[in-house]
Formats: sequence, structure tokens, C-alpha cells
Amino acid sequence: MAKTTIRVALSLTLGLWVASTPTFAHHGRAGTYAGAEPVTSEATVIRFDYKNPHVRIYFETRDDNGDVTRWSGEMANISQFVRAGWTKVRMEEQLQAETILTFTYVPSTVPYSPGDTRESIVMRMINADNEVVGLVRGGLAEALAP
Repeated sequence: MAKTTIRVALSLTLGLWVASTPTFAHHGRAGTYAGAEPVTSEATVIRFDYKNPHVRIYFETRDDNGDVTRWSGEMANISQFVRAGWTKVRMEEQLQAETILTFTYVPSTVPYSPGDTRESIVMRMINADNEVVGLVRGGLAEALAP
């Protein structure tokens, strides 16, 4: 009887631990963006990935000297896009390579080497017609309104 109780307790403990591991694994980089202020700049879309756990867009910016910085931008998850009417097809139409958009993003504070792709969280994208593409992230719609 005691062995059965111990086995059940261990099985439940192990099961709960395994089930909770993905929760701890995701969003483990909260300090990566601590203290970073949102940046708004014109950028060119390189490509985007419509995948879980987050849609990701790759874009590049140019500074006043013409130097290019490549960015990898984390966006919301697919279910949030779908609920808002942003299907994969619609996103592909709006985010074709070479499309120029105005991005508002929070850059990573982690040091990087020149030439490396920098990490960011994309908060908002605006097209040439001043329309929001995709979603405004983090409840910042009013704060980031044009």
C-alpha cells in the first residue's frame, strides 16, 4: 500500500513538473528588454515567419550614415492575429520582402556584434497609407497613435 501511494505521488509530481516546463521555458528573456525605450523608424521588410509561438518579422533600418542594422522582431502569437482578422495570407500580402513600413519596436539591451541581427519586440507597423499592419502589441494603441 505504501509503495503504491509513493508511486502515485511521484507520478503526479513528475507529471506536473513535465507539464509546467514549457511555461517556464517561454518568455525567459524578460530582462533582455528592461529599460529599453520604443524606437520608431522607417524600415524595409526582409521576411516574416508566421509560426508559433510568435509571428516574427525580419527587417532592416538605415542610420544617417547609411549603415544598415538587421532586426529580428518578435510579434504577437498567431491566434491573436487570426482573432483580429490577420490571417497568414493577409500578412503575406502586407509584408512582402522589400516593403517599406514605419516600425515602432523595443530593441534588446543585450550587447551585439556589428553585422549580427539584433533582437526586438515589434509594437506597431504602419504602411504607406498610414494604416496599422497586423496588431498593436502590449496595449500601447493610444500611446503610439499617430
